[in-house]
Amino acid sequence: MNESKKKVLMITGGVLDYGGITTWLFNYVSILYCRFDFEILCFGYGHGVREKEFEELGIMVHHVPYLRNNPLKNYAMIKQIMKAGDYDIVHSHIEALNAYSLFLAYKCGIPKRISHSHGTDHYSGNWIKRKVYDLIKKRITEYATVKLSCSQKAGEWLYNGKNFELVPNCIDYKRFAFDKDVREAIRHKNGFSDEAYIIGTVGHLSDIKNHIFLEDVLFNLSKKSSNYYLAIVGEGENKKKIEQKAESLFLCDRIAIFPPTPKVEQYYQMFDLYALPSLHEGFPMTVLEAQVSGLPVLLSEGVPPDVMISGNTDRLPLNVEQWVEIIENRFNSRLDRENVSIDQSYDIVNCAKDLEEIYLS
Repeated sequence: MNESKKKVLMITGGVLDYGGITTWLFNYVSILYCRFDFEILCFGYGHGVREKEFEELGIMVHHVPYLRNNPLKNYAMIKQIMKAGDYDIVHSHIEALNAYSLFLAYKCGIPKRISHSHGTDHYSGNWIKRKVYDLIKKRITEYATVKLSCSQKAGEWLYNGKNFELVPNCIDYKRFAFDKDVREAIRHKNGFSDEAYIIGTVGHLSDIKNHIFLEDVLFNLSKKSSNYYLAIVGEGENKKKIEQKAESLFLCDRIAIFPPTPKVEQYYQMFDLYALPSLHEGFPMTVLEAQVSGLPVLLSEGVPPDVMISGNTDRLPLNVEQWVEIIENRFNSRLDRENVSIDQSYDIVNCAKDLEEIYLS
């Protein structure tokens, strides 16, 4: 190890899978690992499908029990890891609980303590937990030396009006660029004809992502044409619920659910339109990925406007009739996906330099 490297401990609240925060971590760390000595601390003992990718970069991954399962052991283990690690920076990605992790970093004498906001609401629907988290997040500013956010809205939510810096979610533009050959191959592999118009979405199968709404949209579209399909890439607790809804609407032959994959860029090639009707989001990288691949994109008002980087993206209230109308218009006027103008601000090569400056300042 190069002794001149600063040591950075990244803290995340779950397994290293294909979710948004893990993707953010990998996108930045895979660029900056030559300049910094990264380690990752995960809540829970589950080994996600992407953990090996981090380890292949020489990054150590620590596991501690979930706070809710064993608070005393969680506290003791984090403190032990921080004291033994001799870190220069702790960079925490666990929303309101950033106050907790950065308090421990403060107690361990770690000089730079970074809080990072990735969302615009608590993940728990339990009103008691939400009240507790609201109280906890007010303490973040006491222990954070740097406050970061993926979007303006996410920062305003977590930091209660206090100042923060924007570090957007960024992606590798080259990886997601449109590829006609890949499109033809994956559509053929999955049995979609040239006439099929595939509405696609990528993400965890949860209430927040609102897949049920897309099924209602597809139901209305199917009355007008047999060419519409819905392709969902993801896994999660709502898979059964989505499948049951498809059965009740007689749409089983029009809806396909694909598991998460390290080659998600191929699915963007397969789609004809990307849709994200989320109830709330921080700064979804999937929307960037879809736009960079040249897709028209349809978003709910729960998705912040910051993420709109092409002129082919619409943001609408959750009204089925409006979504049907927009999708029909897109169906009747196909894009030339090889010649779409994209804002270059969110290419990871450029964004990583900004985070490097924060670490070194």
